[in-house]
Amino acid sequence: MKKHLNIGMVGFGAMGKTHAYSIASLPYFYSPLPFVASVRGICTTSQEKSERICDELGFARAYTDAYEMIADPAVYLSVFGIDGNQCRLRSDSVIRRAREI
Repeated sequence: MKKHLNIGMVGFGAMGKTHAYSIASLPYFYSPLPFVASVRGICTTSQEKSERICDELGFARAYTDAYEMIADPAVYLSVFGIDGNQCRLRSDSVIRRAREI
């Protein structure tokens, strides 16, 4: 059985949408993959926007706090689809514990 990698997305503008599309397209370009990757949650500055995106695209969880999403044990990987100038998270704050794929 393949390992399932749940991905959390911070931001869902043009770049966030591009990342989500790329994640969904992985099996079409790299087959066979030793894992199944899917977007589990979206984090935006608005709970309403995050919930709307999750409802429309079938993602499991809406967040407004990136630290909460990163700390969620169900999220294996966090992807940042936001402008680097707007990112207030320091890279050392998002280092996760190592996990085997």
